Amino acid sequence: MGFAFTSETLVAHAYVGLAIVCLITLAMILWIVVLRIRLYLGQHHQASFEGVWQPIFTETALHPHCHRKDVALPSLKRRDFFLFMNCWLAFQESLSGQALTRMNGLARKLKLHVYAQHLLQKGRMRQRLVALVFLGHLRDRASWPTLETLLANENSLLSLLSARALIQIDQERALPLVLAELVRREDWPEARVAVLLRGVLTAELATTPLFAALQNSTDSGAIKLLPYVEHMYNEERNRILRILLERSRSDRLTSRILKRIQCGQELPLVRQYVGHDRWHIRMQAVAAVGRIGQRADIPLLLQRLGDEEWWVRYRASQALLKMPGMTRQELEVIRDNMEDSFARTMLEQTLSEEGDQA
Repeated sequence: MGFAFTSETLVAHAYVGLAIVCLITLAMILWIVVLRIRLYLGQHHQASFEGVWQPIFTETALHPHCHRKDVALPSLKRRDFFLFMNCWLAFQESLSGQALTRMNGLARKLKLHVYAQHLLQKGRMRQRLVALVFLGHLRDRASWPTLETLLANENSLLSLLSARALIQIDQERALPLVLAELVRREDWPEARVAVLLRGVLTAELATTPLFAALQNSTDSGAIKLLPYVEHMYNEERNRILRILLERSRSDRLTSRILKRIQCGQELPLVRQYVGHDRWHIRMQAVAAVGRIGQRADIPLLLQRLGDEEWWVRYRASQALLKMPGMTRQELEVIRDNMEDSFARTMLEQTLSEEGDQA
């Protein structure tokens, strides 16, 4: 009897387990159906919403006198504010000039800037990110204190979008703040920062704050800022490169500065690095001599033709070809008189490349 009782119990437990599995499966199917219905209803609502507002966006962008204060607009429910912001931002991407101004006026007329400011303070992360982009496009100066605080936020995306919004609102005021944060942070992707800054930097805007930021930076900070010196006025750019080169304690920074040297006034300083212990610094130094050097530098370059590093020899041979008054015939004479086989081979390669280009 004990065995029969145990068997019946096991069978009963099996049926109960099967029933539970069936219920769980049914619940999952029902949940998937509910999600599909919600997705369909959401897409249908968005399509209906866009059908109402897209023509208004188009009319607003194209016609200067459209939607004055006395002209009524369709009612916009609060639950649709976030959807409106996303549609508005998508439409903004294709606009410029006065069309942007009119679209900003439409958003302000509907009090969307107030809602976006609320999201910036109280919203979930996705809502805060959209609000940041929205307020930046809207050029909302009232949001400046909040944006400046978010610039230092530990979330890199939140911080970077805050930097973008600040620049959109007031480039001149924002640039020193953004450059200081760029130096401080290690988590801003270089590519995204480059896209952000290169889109707005001009010599007039960038020269003063960038010069100050570089002058007060550490070597690691200067490395981050160095790619943007090309946007400075020539005189200030040459001066800050000289200052940085004279004080640099970083081989990486020194190499990058030498790569950007374009002014002959720095030639005496550049010559000091032609015999540097690190090959990549020697390489950049001889390349710089090729750009700004004089015929008096030919012996210095000839010495580097015997360098142990191939890239240094290659740059030295190219630099020789760029020396003032240097001709192919003179370079051939130099080659024929070279005793070092490495140097002779490198000059032959340079002459061959020049012949191919000609």
